[in-house]
Amino acid sequence: MKKTTWFWPLYVLVLAVLCSADTVNLVPTVIASTIKISVPQTFNLVSGNADGVSSGFSIKKPTANNLATYQDKRTQADFSVSQTPTPWSDKDVEMLRDFYRANIKALYTNVVFSKDAVEKINKKQFAVFEFMSEVAEKDKPTIKKYTYIQYTVRKQKVYVFNFTCSERDRALWQPSVNEMMHTVKF
Repeated sequence: MKKTTWFWPLYVLVLAVLCSADTVNLVPTVIASTIKISVPQTFNLVSGNADGVSSGFSIKKPTANNLATYQDKRTQADFSVSQTPTPWSDKDVEMLRDFYRANIKALYTNVVFSKDAVEKINKKQFAVFEFMSEVAEKDKPTIKKYTYIQYTVRKQKVYVFNFTCSERDRALWQPSVNEMMHTVKF
């Protein structure tokens, strides 16, 4: 029994360190006066930035389609909300899921889905995808990204909520992004 007594103080210390690790605080935000979502406190709204956001997307100003883009410069994580007109109705989310799954697969050299589902979030159906992607080009390093993206239809518009970060930052963001995406309300 004496041999294991050193274990408990070490266990408590390790548990305390793990529990005190940086957590991402979410703050309620309103986008385009109709969408409520809690975003990471460290995210800044990107608008009028001619250099674009760190992940390589060129965002100048929010437009009718791009409602908002946020960025965490420290980790190069991006979150955007966009909308596009569609003839689909909110009853077509399963078909929307099939359509976007095929599009996602076509965009990347390799995709590994950890989530591919239709989920009800605050009384609204969403097509939800969580995946790791790779883009491999000749004579260039392979780009690996973590993405959590969800789609829904509302008033003949498809709304897209898209979070992306580097593979190395996945562990930092994944729990918070899952929580964030489940705060969407219209």
